[in-house]
Amino acid sequence: MTFESITREGTPPSRSTGSEHCSSSDPVDIISDIDKRPNLLDLHHKEFEAFIQNLFAKMGFDTKLYQASGDGGVDCVAYDPHPIKGGKFIVQAKLYTKTVEPTHVRDLYGTVQHEGATKGIMITTSGYGPDSYKFANGKPLNLIDGAGLLSLCHQHNIPARILNRRKKKP
Repeated sequence: MTFESITREGTPPSRSTGSEHCSSSDPVDIISDIDKRPNLLDLHHKEFEAFIQNLFAKMGFDTKLYQASGDGGVDCVAYDPHPIKGGKFIVQAKLYTKTVEPTHVRDLYGTVQHEGATKGIMITTSGYGPDSYKFANGKPLNLIDGAGLLSLCHQHNIPARILNRRKKKP
């Protein structure tokens, strides 16, 4: 089948003579609008926290979502009843487009100690800088960036994407 045979009403497409004037414009992002997976950055902060709680529930954890006021830095507590690898996990969700500051990682560590938890898990739609990873090294902390979050979603058949639609300044 040729291109001419699939044009509307059987008429061949017009041929370029090379004399047409072509103007350039900014590219239009068509693919993002076609992709039907929900964009996590379109969620509100409380919705994102509930999404993370739902993700942990789908992963087999018993979960409890905390209210925003007076949560003490705890968005969700996930319990794994497994006697060897299980325990109480403090989960902090960060719906960010910028790098998570190391102070948030330090705060999570303090919350883990205060709550007597087995581990702290911080999940973000963005990423972490080297100081955050350096602080978390050797501590019962897991830092999950946007790519890691999407990987977890994929593993558990949860459609999701992270698409920052804000125009970047040149």
